[in-house]
Amino acid sequence: MVSRLLQKEEAAWKELFGVYSGGLAYVCSRYIIDKDDVHDVLQNSFIQMFRSIGSFEYRGNGSLKAWITRIVVTESLKHIKKNPDLKTVSDDFE
Repeated sequence: MVSRLLQKEEAAWKELFGVYSGGLAYVCSRYIIDKDDVHDVLQNSFIQMFRSIGSFEYRGNGSLKAWITRIVVTESLKHIKKNPDLKTVSDDFE
């Protein structure tokens, strides 16, 4: 799959999305509460993956998952920094 992603093959990107989008949404939701914001961050994350796939280095099983997860976490943190008025989980607890 990695070689197909590096060639920017559309079917490979659809496969990546299909396989990993659910898990990545969960990772994102650990940082961001609002579902619409999670969707936006995921979309931005996949755009970032597409743009920077050339910098990906295959280091064995799990390296692709680690790389895309790191992108989602980074994009989630960027979103939080851009929107400091977002509710945090601690605000919901009394």
